[in-house]
Amino acid sequence: MSARRTGFPIHQKMKHLERLKEIVRILREPGGCDWDRTQTIESMRRHLLEETYEAVEAASSDDSDHVKEELGDVLFIIFFYARLYEEKNLFSIGDIAEEISEKLVRRHPHVFGNVQVAGVEEILANWEKIKKSEKKNKGVSPGKSILNGVDGSLPALMYSEKIQEKASKAGFDWPDASGNIEKIKEEISELSDAVNGGIQKEIEEEIGDLFFALVNLSRKCRIHPETALRLSARKFISRFQMMEAEAEKTGLHFESLSIGEKENLWQTVKEKNA
Repeated sequence: MSARRTGFPIHQKMKHLERLKEIVRILREPGGCDWDRTQTIESMRRHLLEETYEAVEAASSDDSDHVKEELGDVLFIIFFYARLYEEKNLFSIGDIAEEISEKLVRRHPHVFGNVQVAGVEEILANWEKIKKSEKKNKGVSPGKSILNGVDGSLPALMYSEKIQEKASKAGFDWPDASGNIEKIKEEISELSDAVNGGIQKEIEEEIGDLFFALVNLSRKCRIHPETALRLSARKFISRFQMMEAEAEKTGLHFESLSIGEKENLWQTVKEKNA
């Protein structure tokens, strides 16, 4: 793989980004929107998280218009955040774009420079080396542990995955997924003992260990745990709604059915959609 790009053509549609920037400015200034004007860096955190999750959910569908809409909402929040910091004379949306552009060029020397790479593994190795060099140049101490630097505010599944990735790069990993599966069996046994013991704190700990082990297996199998869990949740919703529909067809109220009748309905729906 060799470097091949040097120019950066500016597309005509970039004007829409300038328009979005101007809209956000108007919303925040006197005469703008009362709600937008009262927002702060702290109050917008929840909206950034919510809009990001909605975009992730949309991206799991085949509805490109929905994906475009949700990504637009995320983009608005980013521009809004940039405006909040610009009002404090800290940085602007242009500064954000400049910094990420420089970072991308710097971390892709095989595309924008003269570095030769053999494949994806070498690309990732170079990325980590460049990343460490950047932190060193900024005076950021890596700390004593290789697990330092993982953002503790990340959602639990992602946080666990990031920790496991770092541990794996340090050589602390099973050679194949069989080790992960055995670990899961071990954690299930320990959870069963904890549940039988009835001590809430121990149950919580063992459930956490099982989740952590499942995330590790997902990573080993190159499956994103968040995506896998969302797929299962949507599958459950679909089957549950089919159960309700089946009950309605026979003139029965789903909630009034016994647990045995509901289980039979579940198996019927599951077989139909196997």
